[in-house]
Amino acid sequence: MSTNKKFTLGIITITLLVIIFGSILGYKDYQYNKPDPMLASQNVEECIITIQGSSYDVTDFRTEHTGGDVFKCGEDMTQVFKGAHKSYLPMIAKFKVN
Repeated sequence: MSTNKKFTLGIITITLLVIIFGSILGYKDYQYNKPDPMLASQNVEECIITIQGSSYDVTDFRTEHTGGDVFKCGEDMTQVFKGAHKSYLPMIAKFKVN
């Protein structure tokens, strides 16, 4: 087998290993960080948060949020939101109440 073919085969093998292990690690990370439906179902109260002076009703979103139920109802969560999502407010526009 020529040197170029060996090199190409090596690169493909490394790439596949990175993809496989990255997928496995990403899945495990998702498993540990996904919302706990038991915790969210215990707290069915209305959950209004404030981000940059506007109010958002995230009551129904609490169980769907991929980062878990991180919401502190009744509080300003601007810094937490910016830390996780920068200032990209369009992603939560449908929850805005004022």
